[in-house]
Amino acid sequence: MIQSRSHRYGAPRLRPSLTRVVLLIFGLTIGILSLAIYLASNALIDRVVRDQATKEARILSELVFAGLYGSMRAGWSPSEIGAVVARARSGVEGAEIDLVRSEHVAALFGDTAQARRLRQTSPEIARVLSSGKEEVWEDSETVHLVYPFVAAAECLGCHTNVAAGQVNGVVQMALPLAPLKRPLSAAFSGVIQVVAVVTLLLLSVQFLINRRFLVRPLMQLTSRILHVQRTGTLAHRKPAVDEPLMFLELQLLAQSFDALLEKLSLAQDQLREQSERDDLTGLLNRRAFNHCIALELTRAKRYARSLVLFVLDLDDFKIINDSYGHAAGDAVLCRCAELLEENLRENDSIARIGGDELVILAPEMDQKGAVAFKGKLRQLLEQTEILHEGSSLRVSASVGMALFPWDGETPQRLLRRADASMYEEKRQKKLEPGAGTP
Repeated sequence: MIQSRSHRYGAPRLRPSLTRVVLLIFGLTIGILSLAIYLASNALIDRVVRDQATKEARILSELVFAGLYGSMRAGWSPSEIGAVVARARSGVEGAEIDLVRSEHVAALFGDTAQARRLRQTSPEIARVLSSGKEEVWEDSETVHLVYPFVAAAECLGCHTNVAAGQVNGVVQMALPLAPLKRPLSAAFSGVIQVVAVVTLLLLSVQFLINRRFLVRPLMQLTSRILHVQRTGTLAHRKPAVDEPLMFLELQLLAQSFDALLEKLSLAQDQLREQSERDDLTGLLNRRAFNHCIALELTRAKRYARSLVLFVLDLDDFKIINDSYGHAAGDAVLCRCAELLEENLRENDSIARIGGDELVILAPEMDQKGAVAFKGKLRQLLEQTEILHEGSSLRVSASVGMALFPWDGETPQRLLRRADASMYEEKRQKKLEPGAGTP
């Protein structure tokens, strides 16, 4: 039945162990966290760098405008404008800066081919020249900014063909992200390493706690279950788990398993007792006696010891049943069994193998001791008065015996020899005057 039910759950070898599952979860957690930290840090670094690049581009544009404005007030020249732009480019690694005049300013002060090309081909520059509002856009490695230069009232002295608030020109900047990303990545890398180490330590501690207080107790409980299943032994067992348990559920599981095994052990003992004991007298039954004599004969042969088998049969027991009823016969059997069991040696065994037939197995008893013990048994029963429902009953018994190894070396031969001895004694008693009265 146990085997057939186990098929419901599949073959054990096809299922992963709890330890492997915990290790797999631990590894996956570390991998997923590492990937998440890596992706999140890259996204954060990229966003911070782009925001910083936009701010720097705007500040740099304002500085260029301030430098140009100062040069113009002091009496500007093309070389001074070029120097302002060059200084701005040198301030940021890899920066590209271009000045583009509006058509009105270009008509007054001239234009460059680069500025003319950008004014004609760049939609962003065209929009800023028209709207006066800066534009910012990004690509994978660069932040672009087009910053307008708006004419103030004091600019109209030189820029005679424009009105206040009109756009005189723009500065276009392209700032690469890589120079800004390097120091930030280095700083973030240190933080990420610290976070990774702390996370790994916390996960390792969690793994060890789970293994110590969850996995190991479950493995011990599984080992106990498999041991019971393999050996079928419920007695002299260890607790389900050897050590204190942290989790309440595991403690309840272990206690429930121990209680279940305790009940099974008691039930097993009761079944064994019922299968080995006579229901009426409580003595060993014939099955248990056969097992007992086989063990004692094996021990006697191994150590060259003697062994005596006694067979007792109550005299005229049928007359008691017929005269006083079967309840009286049962009472006589129980009292005789109790009396004989009380007067046995510690290593002796007694069993009921028939209606009123009892056997006693006496290890390490020689012939002289056997004769004396046989007389003691007979005298013990004859001197005992048994009361039953106001009636006083006395019994006697015929006792036969067989000695190992002289009368036989097998249970069957010894039992036949003891039976023959007992029936011979019973036959002699029936020849005596007054036989047959209990």
